[in-house]
Amino acid sequence: MNDETYSTSEGKRAFLHDFMTIRAPPDMPRVDAIQYNFLFLYGERDTGTIPIVESVAQEVFGDNWKRHVYVRIDDGQQYPYKLHGNKVATSDKVIFISTEDRHLGKWMYMYRASRLARFVE
Repeated sequence: MNDETYSTSEGKRAFLHDFMTIRAPPDMPRVDAIQYNFLFLYGERDTGTIPIVESVAQEVFGDNWKRHVYVRIDDGQQYPYKLHGNKVATSDKVIFISTEDRHLGKWMYMYRASRLARFVE
């Protein structure tokens, strides 16, 4: 399991744009397609994570980007890594945003092929 680290705004935007535009092959099983569709994104506070994700999602999917991108934010709930099944089923991309990697082990157990990225200042 290796993560990718991004420190510049341009690098963060480029990574997210690539993640949001790449598609799993149509005949690929859903279990394998997770690597194209799921992202665990973590990093320090004030790295612009949420605004950059929302901005890139809007660029890629338009004004109705929330129909395509399910953003789950770790904001102190007990099980932030548990996803809403209906949102996962209807979304093209699933992004879990956290300021730390505390839930990374559980996330990777549940969604093994997820991509990992860390944003730093």
